[in-house]
Amino acid sequence: MDYINIQGDENTIIRELSNYMNQGGAKLIVQNLSSFMDVLGDDEAFDIKEEIQKQEDGLGFIVPRTNYYLNVKKTTIAFIGLLFDIQFTKGFASFVLDILGITADKIRKLTDIEKCVLLLIRTGSITISSGGYVFGSTPNCMNFALGCTYCQYDRCHLPQEVLNDTVQKLLEDKVIRCKDNSLVCCF
Repeated sequence: MDYINIQGDENTIIRELSNYMNQGGAKLIVQNLSSFMDVLGDDEAFDIKEEIQKQEDGLGFIVPRTNYYLNVKKTTIAFIGLLFDIQFTKGFASFVLDILGITADKIRKLTDIEKCVLLLIRTGSITISSGGYVFGSTPNCMNFALGCTYCQYDRCHLPQEVLNDTVQKLLEDKVIRCKDNSLVCCF
């Protein structure tokens, strides 16, 4: 699996990610990646460290500086990028296609509920039971900015039938698959 390993300030991270996507998409990912920490795997890291520097010109100003450390799989960045709205992905689709080896006939836009279910699958919040698919416990809402009608006090209360239908559709479209009695993303 290919990793992206970058260290520096926000502009450095954005400039390096711009090698894989347009600059607007890179900026959007860097500014929102801390919201998706649950999506990162055990072998991936995203750290933010703030340092205070004193200016050397004798004026005595204290200048805050934020340093980032990013070590994630390219597929994780692609996954997060796909969850953002299509308007931010100009140039990003070619990166995703190149990484995943997907042909153009496999491209389709995901609904907001499908995006949320994918995030919940990625975090391991959805399990397979004899009657279908269930939440292990009541999970945190993964997309609170969406204004979802199923979000109640930062918790996801997606009805069982909607969850089952959405998972079935994602399985049929080969976006996810069953592996060892659990659900995994195909990318």
